[in-house]
Amino acid sequence: MLMTDENNIIGLIDCGLSVIPITEGAKNPHRILGAKHDLLDRRATREEVERWLAAGVRSWGVAGGAVSGNLVCLDFDEKHYEGLYDLWRTRLSDDQKVVVATCMLSKTRNNGKHLRYRTTTPQPTEKLARRVEFNKETQKEEIVTTAETRGEGAYALIPPSAGYEFIHGDLMHIPVVTDEMHESLIDILRTFDEVEDEPATEYEWKPNDTTPGDRPGDRFNALATWEEILKPHGWLEEYKDHWRRPGKKDGEGISATTNWEGRPMLYVFSTAAAPFSENKGYSKFHAFALLKHGGDFKTAARAAAEMYPQTTHQETAAGGGSHAAFTPLRDLLNEPPEEIDWIVDGLLPSGGLSILVAKPKVGKSTLARQLALSVARGEPFLGRDTAKGPVLYVSLEEKRSEVQKHFQLLGADKTEDLGVYVGPVPQGAHAWLTAEIEKVRPVLVIIDTLIRFINVSQINDYAEVTKALDPLLNLARKHNAHLMCLHHARKMGGEGADVTLGSSGIFGTVDTAIILNRTDSRRTIETQQRYGQDLESTVLIFDADSRCVALGGTKEEDDIRTMGESISKFLDGQQEPVSEGTIKDGVKGRGELKVRALRKLLADGEISRTGGGKKGDPYLYSRSFVPAIYGEPEKPETKSTESIDSIRPDSGSQDSSGFDVEIDTLFGVPSDKGPWTPGS
Repeated sequence: MLMTDENNIIGLIDCGLSVIPITEGAKNPHRILGAKHDLLDRRATREEVERWLAAGVRSWGVAGGAVSGNLVCLDFDEKHYEGLYDLWRTRLSDDQKVVVATCMLSKTRNNGKHLRYRTTTPQPTEKLARRVEFNKETQKEEIVTTAETRGEGAYALIPPSAGYEFIHGDLMHIPVVTDEMHESLIDILRTFDEVEDEPATEYEWKPNDTTPGDRPGDRFNALATWEEILKPHGWLEEYKDHWRRPGKKDGEGISATTNWEGRPMLYVFSTAAAPFSENKGYSKFHAFALLKHGGDFKTAARAAAEMYPQTTHQETAAGGGSHAAFTPLRDLLNEPPEEIDWIVDGLLPSGGLSILVAKPKVGKSTLARQLALSVARGEPFLGRDTAKGPVLYVSLEEKRSEVQKHFQLLGADKTEDLGVYVGPVPQGAHAWLTAEIEKVRPVLVIIDTLIRFINVSQINDYAEVTKALDPLLNLARKHNAHLMCLHHARKMGGEGADVTLGSSGIFGTVDTAIILNRTDSRRTIETQQRYGQDLESTVLIFDADSRCVALGGTKEEDDIRTMGESISKFLDGQQEPVSEGTIKDGVKGRGELKVRALRKLLADGEISRTGGGKKGDPYLYSRSFVPAIYGEPEKPETKSTESIDSIRPDSGSQDSSGFDVEIDTLFGVPSDKGPWTPGS
């Protein structure tokens, strides 16, 4: 594809690529972007690109990673290794060559090569091959990179930038290759690495170590986990402390072990686990430096220092940093009260974990998307203030078109800072989510649904479930984001959080449990919270057009209202006023609920009551207006000595169930100085 006109650059946006304006004759972003830009995380709009073209931008780059549909660029630097691309290609299998022939290949300014394709999941940027060269200017040997991937967080220049030319393929028809094929291609490219890294011995574990130091590498060794180090780079833990390298299929064996016989080391025995060598042990820091920073230990040390800041002398002496320590009670009591920051006021705390529980088709996803949009906009959710910020929404069950349609109905206008993933569970789901959170820094992450994401074999197994949830809880705490997981309710039902499907460990781990219920045409919501005040069962009002919900009254209030409608309808059909016993027999429902509804109707003036409320002169109710004389307040029968217990079952003011007397028992103010009589 010859990119000689402006339409081709604009067309790249429509193909899902993030284009970046570049300074002419250089590789850095154009000054038109200012001091900073975010085009590694979002795609420019058509209007932005048209403005840049009008300003005279002629050199362009394309970002790698998820922002460009999981784009990967293999960068062959033939300035330092002439003929590297051709040599690499000779080592490919016939199947691999067929795949490469479909990819987009271009020549770079220094006669290198860029090979581009997309992968199933986002790929990291990493150095693959290096060699030692003599620098004539510095008169020193130095390590140069000869091959690397440009994925997440990186970009590479494209034609028509000066010196860049297409060889085959084009950017508008980039193929998607499997993650496995990608790994096999870069594994072969790693074989051209000519530099053997020696471990930074000052950071390595030694059998006689008793007290860890406080240098960056020491702190990293003490505090980092193998999961955090290995999983983002495609390593999978087959079973406890036994790992399978990237590119190796399930069932093909183990590639390395960790913590073998108590040694906090990664021991690799695979011959194809680059950048690691076979039959060699690596500390956490060493593994981190190789995987994350291409063997640059100085850069890795700076990163470790930021991840795990140095402790003060007092903290170290008291057991801070990597040591667990007890706090004296007097010190604990002197600590200021913790102030809770809320993502949704009084409901979802920052750094918290919650579940939204309901049976299928009750509205979990609908409510969750409304929450996501509300937080992204900083608008109230169910009448509560929200803290505006970036949001990530992970949908693992629904159709992409349904998610799109609902956000449109909710009024999304494309300006919200809301990232949406719709699809199957990504490989290495926790590592993938961790990387996205570190990149986006969201205030809220929603996972729909929990059971698909954590992939436990026994949802009722307390130990297995809590082990699977702990990384999510730690992720929320570490990044001060709120993680909400949608989850299914039991088929058999239950009360409150007991409806949660699976082990009680789920409810025990989370900070907030939100429970949705549906009975007939009514939906209700209630919460049980570690922080804040529980929300009692409250009716949700659903707008079918916008598919948006709002809070109504409490379930009790709604029950009373519904019962009141039934009583009013019954009274409308009566020719004359009737007793409470007649209402009880003629209207279905709980007796106590009828009592409350009848009393509210009377207080609201919806019905009229006549009679004295005593033997021979019972209360009678109707919907029609009555003479004012009947509406006067009843005078207390001061001479009566009848108590509730002394009223006979056949009394005109009470049926055999005590329905009449129950009204005033519940809503009146019986005397505590003597027997209470009907009408008092």
